[in-house]
Amino acid sequence: MGQFLAIGLVTQISVDKKKLARVQLTPEQLQERMKAQLHYDPALYLLRDYDDFYGFDLNEDIFYAQLLPLLEQLYPLLYPDTEMLYQDVLQELSGLPPSEWIAWAKTKPDESFQFDGGGGMGEYIQEKYTDLYLDYESIMLSMEGKIAMEVYGRQFRFVNYTMMQTLKQFPLAGALRMYITG
Repeated sequence: MGQFLAIGLVTQISVDKKKLARVQLTPEQLQERMKAQLHYDPALYLLRDYDDFYGFDLNEDIFYAQLLPLLEQLYPLLYPDTEMLYQDVLQELSGLPPSEWIAWAKTKPDESFQFDGGGGMGEYIQEKYTDLYLDYESIMLSMEGKIAMEVYGRQFRFVNYTMMQTLKQFPLAGALRMYITG
C-alpha cells in the first residue's frame, strides 16, 4: 500500500516506561523536553499512567470545545477547491454528542476524518544519547500521495509550528501534526 503524508490531530502521545526510566527522566521532565523541542503544549494533554507506558491524553474539555470551530477554519485551508470532502464530516460531528466523536472516527467514516492508531507515527527526542520514541494516535484530517523519506523531523516540526501559528486562536491547533502513515 505504501506510506502517505498526513495531517492529524494527536489524541494520545505515549512513551515506554522502561525507556524513560533508562534515561532517568520523569514524565514531567519529558514534557519539558517535548515543549522545548516539539512545540508541545502541556496544557493540551493530561498525563496518565498505564501499565507499560505513560500516556499524554488530549484534554477532552479542550477537544470538545474547540474541534468544530478549528475544523471549520482548517478544512477550507486543506481542501480549498473540494468542500465536499469535509462538509459531511462537519455535519455529522455537529449532530453527534462530543463524547462520540472519537468512536465515530474509529469507524473510519471519511477521508478527512478517521482514527489513525499509531504504529510508526510519532517523533523522537534524544536524551543521553538515546532516542526516546513518542508514539502518536491521532484523528487523521488529511492524507495525500505516496511518500518515501529516510530522515525527517526539522521540516515537519516547522510545518507543525506554522499550523499552530496560523490557527493560534485555537489552542487545540497545538495538537496538529504532520506525519507519515501507512
